Amino acid sequence: MPNRLSIVIPVYNALDSLKITLQSVINNTDNLYEIILVDDFSDEPTRAFIDRLRLQDNLNCRLTKTRNPQHSWTNASWNMGVKLATGDYIAILNSDVSVSNHWDSALIEQLKTATIACPYEKKANGSVQKLDPIIEKVDPLMLKGACFMFEATYKFDWLFPIPDYLFRHYCGDNFLADRANRVKGVKFTYGAMITHAISQSGKLVKPDEYKRICIQDVENYQAFSGRDMSLVLEQIS
Repeated sequence: MPNRLSIVIPVYNALDSLKITLQSVINNTDNLYEIILVDDFSDEPTRAFIDRLRLQDNLNCRLTKTRNPQHSWTNASWNMGVKLATGDYIAILNSDVSVSNHWDSALIEQLKTATIACPYEKKANGSVQKLDPIIEKVDPLMLKGACFMFEATYKFDWLFPIPDYLFRHYCGDNFLADRANRVKGVKFTYGAMITHAISQSGKLVKPDEYKRICIQDVENYQAFSGRDMSLVLEQIS
């Protein structure tokens, strides 16, 4: 029986990048079963595009579209998408990335010995990177929040939901990494790559509000986990 992969894509504006992401997913995914778009109260052009969106009849892929009643930030959208997912495997994917060919098969292979599997990232200068250097220094067992995959059996037993009242945009990936590393851990593979179409689409909100939310999330995570997050706070302050 083929693997059934649900792909959860939270969306907050950035319509041009979303179109690139969807086309990349459709072209490069081996086990595509369903795409779940969680619209986090986007602007009217993005909302209208999602409302009109239909997948090709010959793709044999389900499309689920849901909309948050207000801008709820990333982690609430992750929670919603995972709740709706019905596949054997679930991948979370930013709406501003492109994926390499067969990326999903490479990550599914990693899940034989890992709780969460992540790709490496191709940078604009041609280099390949696992994590942001500051993040990796603070937590080398971190996952890549822009793209990660896990078996559906883990979704509500071990991993989800993220407490999005504590971590709205930042640190949901820290929370999941901590949980995953209590089981089989987080693994990366060069067999899967992502490329960012744009950087940090969350900053489409007002810069002061974005900064405030991120700092608050990191401070909450520092208190929640007991981990020293001073380097991260310094980076985003």
